[in-house]
Amino acid sequence: MKSKLLIIQLTIFMLFCASYAKAQTLGAGISVDSQDNLVINAPLYVYDRYGKNPKLELAPSSINYEVYIGIFCGQSVADFPIEFKGEIKNGFLSLTINKPDESLLNDAMYFFDPTPRSYFTSGYHVQIGQLNFKTGNGKYTENDKRILIYPNRNERISFNKNVDIGTYYFDNDYCEIFYSLGEVDITGKVSVLGLYGWKGEFNIHLKKGWNIVSTRYVYDDIKGDTETRNSINLSSDAVWLLLK
Repeated sequence: MKSKLLIIQLTIFMLFCASYAKAQTLGAGISVDSQDNLVINAPLYVYDRYGKNPKLELAPSSINYEVYIGIFCGQSVADFPIEFKGEIKNGFLSLTINKPDESLLNDAMYFFDPTPRSYFTSGYHVQIGQLNFKTGNGKYTENDKRILIYPNRNERISFNKNVDIGTYYFDNDYCEIFYSLGEVDITGKVSVLGLYGWKGEFNIHLKKGWNIVSTRYVYDDIKGDTETRNSINLSSDAVWLLLK
């Protein structure tokens, strides 16, 4: 009887250890639990790009919003299906995102268009999706506030109100969260001829599950725009940002 009880206890302990071992931390208050759900618990920073003296600062406790999370799979922003809800409470971001349903994902080849298939060393057919975070009422309106991961809260920020792209440094230098059903590898530099020209530099290696990708856009009317994407591990300076 004691031996059977001991076996049961050992089995439960081993299952617990296996479950615990599967959990992982991605940085910036982001973790993946044993059920492959994404859990986010992090302080929030805010940036009022239209303020008199815009600066990055910790969100005050008076900030409270509902947060809506959609899965971007290659359509326009207006077509993001809203799948999850969370909240900003007392200036703190808190939400849990279930592993996305396969019906919400799309081929990596379609998602990273116009990258040629030859730049995929593997996984051009693998189903992936990208998370999109916003405040609002569940619909996409001009009053929405975008929530993103900013890679370095200590980086010096230049802001020019005379530039139409008022979000130049934040909207074009951020990190994205992807979910992938398999391994995707994209490496190389792409140049696409067109009216303005576009260049892409990729060093993306998505594993099965949740992934972080750094995205940076540089605009140049003469040389053409450049998009750089790299798979990364978030640094200790990465923060969640509410862009006002």
